[in-house]
Amino acid sequence: MRVEAAIAAADMNVNDAHATYSLGLPSHRDIEKLLHGWLYERGYAAGCVHPSDDLDGIRLYVIPHWAYFDPAWVRNLTRFVRRGGTLVIGARTATRNTDNQVVPDPLPGCLRELAGVTVEEYGRQNAPSKRPLAIARPGGVVATTLWYEALETHGRARAFARWEGRHLTGQTAISVRAFGKRARVLRRNLLHGRRDQGADAGLGGGVRTAAALAGRAGGNLGEPAREREEEALVLPQHGG
Repeated sequence: MRVEAAIAAADMNVNDAHATYSLGLPSHRDIEKLLHGWLYERGYAAGCVHPSDDLDGIRLYVIPHWAYFDPAWVRNLTRFVRRGGTLVIGARTATRNTDNQVVPDPLPGCLRELAGVTVEEYGRQNAPSKRPLAIARPGGVVATTLWYEALETHGRARAFARWEGRHLTGQTAISVRAFGKRARVLRRNLLHGRRDQGADAGLGGGVRTAAALAGRAGGNLGEPAREREEEALVLPQHGG
């Protein structure tokens, strides 16, 4: 079966980087399980592919919050989007180098040019019930409880969804950058991580959007899901 959507398959370095300094956030492996479950239940042919491997034929590729990131992978990802693929980059991705040290460059480090964004502010959400933050997206608002990133877009990148709450109101929470008329790169925040109604609202909305974009890029990924909705890209991690 041809893989239409792929989740980045973590190697030992990626796993160790999260284990050494997780900041109390859920693992990327938890996110991978949710993504695969959501795609499988809706009829997509999903698989696991490392970012250094051949991405030809894949319409949608998701990197779920990999703090560790090798700059050598960027070339392959750039080729992927220039050939019409949709790339989804999770928050905190590329914040550490191959020595598992925080990168000295503005975040998201080696992915800044490809994503077309700079992370202007970020942090762990403390007492979210008292200091709530949410992401306003087409079709509704999604509450967040774990992490936030305020993005500044550059060049052809644009805001796809914005923050609501406190000093972040109006700032970019999710961005999208177009490569020509076909390819897309999206950068989004950490949200839900539970298989409940809230998780589906966040995870489902995000994958539906990415699937629609990938379908427009010339593949069939937008068709099998029984929904053609276009919503802001909001993928998981959520406390509780």
